[in-house]
Amino acid sequence: MNQTPLWKSPTFLGFVVFAGWCCFYRLGDLPVRLWDESRQAMNVLEMIQSGNWLYSTFNGAPDFYNTKPILLIWLQSLSALLFGFSEWSLRLPTALAGMATALLIYGFLRRETKNEWTAALAGLSLMCAPGWIDEHVVRSGDYDALLCLFLTASWISFYRFDLNGSKRAALAFTVFTFLALFTKSTAGLMLLPGLFLWGLFSRNIWNMLRIGAVWRTAAVMVLLLGSWYAAHEYYTPGYLNTAWNNEVVSRFLHPNEGHEGPWYFYLRQLALTDFPYWPPALAGFVASLWLLRSRLAAFVAWLLIAFLLPLSMSATKIEWYAAPALPMLAVGFGMLLAPATVRTVRIGIFSAGIIAIAAIFSQTTLQRLKDPIELRSPGPEDELSLYLQGRHPSLAVDSTFRVLTADYSPTVMLYTRWPGRHNGVRTIDWKQLDSGNRVIAWHAVQLDSLKAWYGYQLIQQAGHLHKLQITGRNRTTLAPLK
Repeated sequence: MNQTPLWKSPTFLGFVVFAGWCCFYRLGDLPVRLWDESRQAMNVLEMIQSGNWLYSTFNGAPDFYNTKPILLIWLQSLSALLFGFSEWSLRLPTALAGMATALLIYGFLRRETKNEWTAALAGLSLMCAPGWIDEHVVRSGDYDALLCLFLTASWISFYRFDLNGSKRAALAFTVFTFLALFTKSTAGLMLLPGLFLWGLFSRNIWNMLRIGAVWRTAAVMVLLLGSWYAAHEYYTPGYLNTAWNNEVVSRFLHPNEGHEGPWYFYLRQLALTDFPYWPPALAGFVASLWLLRSRLAAFVAWLLIAFLLPLSMSATKIEWYAAPALPMLAVGFGMLLAPATVRTVRIGIFSAGIIAIAAIFSQTTLQRLKDPIELRSPGPEDELSLYLQGRHPSLAVDSTFRVLTADYSPTVMLYTRWPGRHNGVRTIDWKQLDSGNRVIAWHAVQLDSLKAWYGYQLIQQAGHLHKLQITGRNRTTLAPLK
């Protein structure tokens, strides 16, 4: 069937607009999130300020907590240099990666099935999935959207090679696998066992291994990555051992920081939260395999199983680790249309799919985009960030009050050092307070600590934020603060 070029298709252009809206609408509204995103933001800020582009630092020291490769930090730093340091620019690389992945799935299915509706159904199911348009994947400055882009591009390239032996596809697979590895370390290798076994079964893996250019490209990629790891170890001794423990031992062998769960953790997460369209997705795989003997459906279904199986067996269980499965499930959703040959049946299936997507999207993803709970009912860290941004609804920034630091508070560090936002707010350790100090406590744990050690007067409270004046040391304290 003849098709108009992709860029001339009204359906595709409409999908591009919708995908762009999902990825970029109010992208910079939320404050930088605690934990991973704020850690990466500090890495970016210090990279720009120090000019050290070799490895990440945190609070001026080599960052041995975030031991992942540096590709995302480089991209975020370039974005911040081009567009200014902002929440939006920090999230721009991941938003672009999330949109590019959806467009890649759309173009891939359109080409393979020769059907626009199949591609549109798959693309929409991905873009509307709550687990895709959410923090830690497409709409936050984290690693997973970029990882999903490179992993998706790698398995699509592998499939194209398996289908027609294209040397270009083999080289693309090699490069995208390297980029996935350079994005998130061992997570970038999660598809290789499944792809290798598929290649053994189809006997095409040996054809790929006979291509000299593949070996040369792989050698260059390994040399580049190895050189970066070696340089990092040279300038920051102990990095390789820490990276090994973080990326291998703590990920696969032992639960990392208490992130554990049952073997069905990711299946439950995908079914109940991330991809609620899973019944039609599985039906698409089954129908295409049963009625069409579809090689494409068999390949993606096998890869989905081969990805989720070792992931489910790993000791550490974190919700967004399953994000690379979402583009695969989207393919299954689109393939639901493939076996239908009668036009009225195709229209019925497509309409039902769109209605299901729209119904869930309106109650989940759309609500989060329009009215994020972090702004409507912010937690302590978000409320403090809004205050430091000058966006708190009740408290204006007052530099005479110093913000209490917590044991780990990268958001406080970030917003008190934010370029171009010189609000004069400084921080202070709660253990070093004197009578007359004016402070802002923003967490219940801080208030408990202050109550145990100091007398204080409440000046103003707004939500989680408490403006206090220290009146002296608690006389019942028998030991000095350390």
